[in-house]
Amino acid sequence: MSSVIVLGHSFIRRLDDSLTGSWTNLGFDPDQLQVLCLGKSGGKIPNLYARCISDTIQQVQPSVVLLQIGGNDLDCADNVRVKGTLVTDLFSIAQWLVTGFGIKRVGFLQLLYRRTTRVTPVTIYNESVDFVNSALKQRCMGSTVCFFWRHKGLKDGVSENLCKDGVHLSSKRMRSDYEVFRKDVLQATAIVMLFLALFGSLFNGLFIYILLKHNIVKTRNNIYVITLCVSSIGIAVLVVPTVGIASLEDKWMFGEVGCALHGFIMTTFGLIQIFVLAVMSFEKYIIVVRNNWDSFVSKNGTRFTIAGCLMLGVILGSCPLFGWNSYKLELQRTSCSIDWGDKSIKSLTYTYLLLLVGLVVPVSVMFFSYINIYLEIRRHIFNLHNVLRNSGKSYANMLKREVKVIKTMFILVCAFIFSWVPYSVMSIYAMFNDINSLDPLLYMLPTLFAKASVIWNPIIYLFINKSFKKALLDKIPILRKCCSCRLSKGRRELLSNETGPSPTYFKDGKSFDQQHTLRTSSQTQMAITIL
Repeated sequence: MSSVIVLGHSFIRRLDDSLTGSWTNLGFDPDQLQVLCLGKSGGKIPNLYARCISDTIQQVQPSVVLLQIGGNDLDCADNVRVKGTLVTDLFSIAQWLVTGFGIKRVGFLQLLYRRTTRVTPVTIYNESVDFVNSALKQRCMGSTVCFFWRHKGLKDGVSENLCKDGVHLSSKRMRSDYEVFRKDVLQATAIVMLFLALFGSLFNGLFIYILLKHNIVKTRNNIYVITLCVSSIGIAVLVVPTVGIASLEDKWMFGEVGCALHGFIMTTFGLIQIFVLAVMSFEKYIIVVRNNWDSFVSKNGTRFTIAGCLMLGVILGSCPLFGWNSYKLELQRTSCSIDWGDKSIKSLTYTYLLLLVGLVVPVSVMFFSYINIYLEIRRHIFNLHNVLRNSGKSYANMLKREVKVIKTMFILVCAFIFSWVPYSVMSIYAMFNDINSLDPLLYMLPTLFAKASVIWNPIIYLFINKSFKKALLDKIPILRKCCSCRLSKGRRELLSNETGPSPTYFKDGKSFDQQHTLRTSSQTQMAITIL
């Protein structure tokens, strides 16, 4: 049986499924022909000289090699130069195949238009495609080895044959399983985005309002919490609504600049949140486990730490704006993010750095901190019980509150990881595989989870922190009608007492950290101990 190898970028992975009839253009009988498609995501002409390609050609020994390559080369900043040399480069590959492997015939497959591009404007890209196709066809005339192959039954635009990314051919699976109910999925997405935008900004705003009204903003941990809330409001107000609008319209409405700003804001605020959570965890580790380091924990230190988190988040988020990687539309074309699929060395260095600094290091710090806090509490539990036995009920309440604080922080971390890890996994997959081969619905879900991170902080405190719940009901009395948990007088007094110092037991099991809590008295209004 004769063999044919098709070489190129990820486009050709679906070539056989979508354009089966085109094989007859060459006089091939599909029943008597073995076709092997080798596509590399982001592949360009230099990739065809890779050792793995050579090994495959030597193993299969095809009589014909088809080249579907050149589209990614044209999508670059130096489009004019590449357009002028692309045909020569393609014929150099043909010569290499003929002389090096004894290939009898080399075919150049028609380059197709795209609806979206990464660098080159779409109109210029499509004009370059016409130029290259015409030049290839002209140069192949009279050649006994090279030929130009125009895909059968396709118009020049072929828009109806492309995926929603505007680049790759649609597969039957994607059309049957996703396109049929795409409109319903996008409408549901728009409703979810509206909910997240409304409640994310409202709940986080109420959270900050209550802290400000009770004048406890100066405590270290509450400053961290306010930073988290402000970043969540930024995402809820500036990012989430654009996703909802794009979902309703089934297209991106805000242009390239809007796409870049959308990706920058989402990336920056997401990084700030994970940095702040990591710092909060490590500070708790210092207080609980390394009490001899408590001199490093101060209000001035907190301000510098938050400034550092903000600065690092802005720097990392702005790198794609200046050419180190880029922001582009995601597969579902309703939001923008870093171009995880860009396989160039420059872009890969950024994505590796971002994953290391923005995910691996912060998550490792969180796990390290909470594991050591847990082990420290278990290690000294006997001493703590002795202290409680000698100190009375008030210290028992202190321990109970401190454990509750740690649990709350841990739940915050888990909620954040729950929201962002699926998206991180999908991003890592895109770095090493063709993301367009996935079902778009599968790609959309992690994006929704990431946007949902804006509502977790206030919801967690609303259900866990009784003082915050009471203050919220006091400030918004109408909520009492919707809540059956009206507090009795005795219960209110207990909650008021619970807002006293939130101690932390040190290694000796006898002293407590009271620097990060707010003292209360019967003459002052109730204060909320958030962390």
